[in-house]
Amino acid sequence: MMRRTTLLGGIATLLATGSVRGFLKKERAALPRGGSIILPSSHKAVLAGEFNHEADIPALIAYRKYRSTLAGSWECDGMIATGHAGQFASLEMFAQKVRGALTTSWSYADLKPGWFGGTRSSFPLEKLDGPHGPELQRELVVHVAGFWDVYDKPARMFAMHHRARGLMIAVWILDSHGGLKKARQMAGDIAGSYLA
Repeated sequence: MMRRTTLLGGIATLLATGSVRGFLKKERAALPRGGSIILPSSHKAVLAGEFNHEADIPALIAYRKYRSTLAGSWECDGMIATGHAGQFASLEMFAQKVRGALTTSWSYADLKPGWFGGTRSSFPLEKLDGPHGPELQRELVVHVAGFWDVYDKPARMFAMHHRARGLMIAVWILDSHGGLKKARQMAGDIAGSYLA
């Protein structure tokens, strides 16, 4: 009887503190210029003007673990941008525009290691025909300041134009969080959750 009471008490505590709220209840996020999507629970939407660089981006921006650093700048562990395809001339233009919301480490992640004080060389941008429309992919290396040292973490950028849904979605993700496979899955789930 004691074990059952403890288990029920533990479940009640989890529900009361909201630890499983994201699992039980999916919250919708409004897109600029109409409609809404469901973001992954790991990402939180940031209001226009509150993200890193550009104030006027016609897309919903969501960060994973958005935080202030000791240096006073803002950092994150990944970003998702979602916008209506009609707002952008092409997928490349969308990816370039929403790139303005990247935090400092991510905005330099497309440069190959050794660029600081040396030659600037970017990882190639791959253009593909995906099952739902055009796709872009790029390898990244995110320069992260850790407690004892500075680390280079492998990452990916994935963008897609989901023609059936009329959305463009871009995902910046660390390989340790699932890389390209997870980015493609997240973009597909976001497109599938769209309500006009």
